[in-house]
Amino acid sequence: MNAVIKLSALGQAAFVRDRPVPQPRPGYILVKTKAVALNPIDWMQIDTFPAPNALLGRDYSGVIEAVGAGVTSTKFRKGDRVCGYVLGGDHLSPENGAFAEYVLAKAEVGQFHIPASMGFEEAATLGSAVITGMCGLYLKLGLQEGAGAGNGEFILIYGGSTASAAMGIQMAVRSGYTVITTCSPHNKSFVESLGAHHIFDYRSPDCAASIRELTADKLKYLWDTIATLSTAAFCAGVMSSEGGHYVSLLPSTSLAPAKFMDATQCLGEYFEYGPARLPVPVDPAAFMFMKARGESVEQMLEARELRPHVVEVGEGGLAGVLDGVDHLRKRVVSARKLVYRIEDTPVAKASRAG
Repeated sequence: MNAVIKLSALGQAAFVRDRPVPQPRPGYILVKTKAVALNPIDWMQIDTFPAPNALLGRDYSGVIEAVGAGVTSTKFRKGDRVCGYVLGGDHLSPENGAFAEYVLAKAEVGQFHIPASMGFEEAATLGSAVITGMCGLYLKLGLQEGAGAGNGEFILIYGGSTASAAMGIQMAVRSGYTVITTCSPHNKSFVESLGAHHIFDYRSPDCAASIRELTADKLKYLWDTIATLSTAAFCAGVMSSEGGHYVSLLPSTSLAPAKFMDATQCLGEYFEYGPARLPVPVDPAAFMFMKARGESVEQMLEARELRPHVVEVGEGGLAGVLDGVDHLRKRVVSARKLVYRIEDTPVAKASRAG
């Protein structure tokens, strides 16, 4: 099958046409992929994570081709339209990964039925964003679930135009929190459309002071979707003097001790993170939390209470994925999700005899 894989040398990946189609393991579904979406972690894995010959990619949408042993037939059946999250670029399970014509996905958690009103392109953007938002806000950060449960309490979601933040803003607004976020001025209208209450230009020298003035030392919930040393320092500087809760998409720093949030934690499996292969133990709480919310996520998507990120369809299908990854690497993509249709992959040219 066509696929995008990690090569042995750091910084190297390739589009190939001879990858074997994986067989559905017990507890897994095999999905015939229709579209894939890119995440910043994709270029980071290529450049820094040692995982030779591993399939790359995390977000996908498609149609179930086969169901592995032990998968409840009332949950997933052959022919169902699904989307979700898998751990690509994993040296421990190199057959996992979304950038391929067929995807192996764990049926119990992280996979969702696609509403009839939603196309495969939009659905491909949901996996990482939904899981990261749900677990990041409600499990790791400790927000209250349910409509209006937050009673107007402040939350800062740093990096409002990213896919994870955009999903988190919608969730936090739905739960009744007063959402503060940061973004570039040219993305302000997009972030406003998500329901954010207070939007600040992160480049402004007065950004932190303005947030402190607004919150009057009452900001106790902070979710950092950019996750750099500078954003950690920023969050530490606007947090209430009484302390608070800080969740980051990268491991903790001394500037702002964080609860680490990676969507893979919700799969209930051991994995290793980053160039040093940092061990991340199985997180039973994250697994059970997300497993219990699959149906509610589907209901919110069906009711359009959560909307997908803005989609930009790239050219070339799987053969064009690495061009898109390079755009992310160069940080020229903002407030949109790069998506590639499998059907757009060029057909291999037949060899000519003689």
